[in-house]
Amino acid sequence: MPADDPAVVWRALRDAVLGGDRRREVSAELGLSIIKVRLIRLLTDGPLAQRDIAAALVTDPAYTTVVVRDLEQRGLVSRCRSPQDGRVRLVSLTAEGKELAARAEEVLDRPPTWLMSLPAGERLVLGRALSAAG
Repeated sequence: MPADDPAVVWRALRDAVLGGDRRREVSAELGLSIIKVRLIRLLTDGPLAQRDIAAALVTDPAYTTVVVRDLEQRGLVSRCRSPQDGRVRLVSLTAEGKELAARAEEVLDRPPTWLMSLPAGERLVLGRALSAAG
């Protein structure tokens, strides 16, 4: 297949972005499983109900409770009852959780080696193509 075939281009782009070990890297650097990192990053926009966390992470509500409890014991999140509905538990980041979320973003924002190794002209072309696509 030619290099300009959309399926070939998409496969290469998908493999370049998803094929790396970014998840392992952030998990190792923070000392948390990737699901815990995802949960912390999810809460950066503000508190969420546990059921909404489970839906966003596509996890079982019972498993979400286990993960939230572990993060709470580590001092990264806190839980409280919703003022609007006392049956709902809201989960929010603690100061330490916010710091960890920021560190996760720093790791994920680091350009991968393959991108840094591209000549500047090719990065420019790629950047323009991606800007046009978005």
